[in-house]
Amino acid sequence: MKFLQRFEVWLLLLLAAGAAVWVLNSRPSADGNAEPIEESAPLQPAITIHRTTLERDYGNARLDIELRYRNASPRTFILQPPDVRLLSADGKEVPPFILPVEKPPQIGPATAQDVRLRYWLEKKHLQG
Repeated sequence: MKFLQRFEVWLLLLLAAGAAVWVLNSRPSADGNAEPIEESAPLQPAITIHRTTLERDYGNARLDIELRYRNASPRTFILQPPDVRLLSADGKEVPPFILPVEKPPQIGPATAQDVRLRYWLEKKHLQG
């Protein structure tokens, strides 16, 4: 254990511990821009749609829905099927647009947050 007697080893250990503390404290929260729900605040709607964007890709399209969701439940709500679905005019489910690097949006307990949901529309969805 002679290596613990060296000044450089202790310096590296302190730098590593400091870096670990900094990483753990500066990590972005999973809630992103979540705001806590105040008990005394007037009751707001659970969902408010801000904007929808349709980007065509030949015969198909990607639909982006940007909304604000208020989660009043005591558990984290993950916005993915089967809890959140988009149905076409004939009642069939529209598949979500999934990117492997994107996690599904999550809203913490008793918070309100802006999220974006993406769906993949096929040609038959656009004709209805």
